[in-house]
Amino acid sequence: MARILGIDYGKVRTGLAISDETETLARALQVVEGLSNLEKEVKVIIELYSIDKIVLGISKKSDGSLGEIGELSVKFGDYLKNKFDNIQVDYFDEAMSTKEVEQYLKDMGMPLKRYKKKIDKYAAEVILQYYLNGQRGGQL
Repeated sequence: MARILGIDYGKVRTGLAISDETETLARALQVVEGLSNLEKEVKVIIELYSIDKIVLGISKKSDGSLGEIGELSVKFGDYLKNKFDNIQVDYFDEAMSTKEVEQYLKDMGMPLKRYKKKIDKYAAEVILQYYLNGQRGGQL
């Protein structure tokens, strides 16, 4: 059974997460530094895990329009659709996923400095988990 890849796209770091085979649970996978390695890493993950769908987080402004990173995320999603045959790309409003992870780490008493370079993969996990929950009618 195929899995779903979740992406928290960023200019500096991009977080990746993957679903389990039942498409019920998401788990953080890795952070990719820079854009030059991103396509290569996504290709490896698609092949390794038989990915047929990608959920790409998009950031929106308070008025509902896309912010700069949101627009770049959509461009990256369009690129992925053209680059990889039979890959569906869905967009999901990330709505503060990184801030949510930062708050969680803070609440747990964990120093943000220690986790700063890992936060994006956990943000991708949050995006993907919310997407999966929505696909299941909000149930875990």
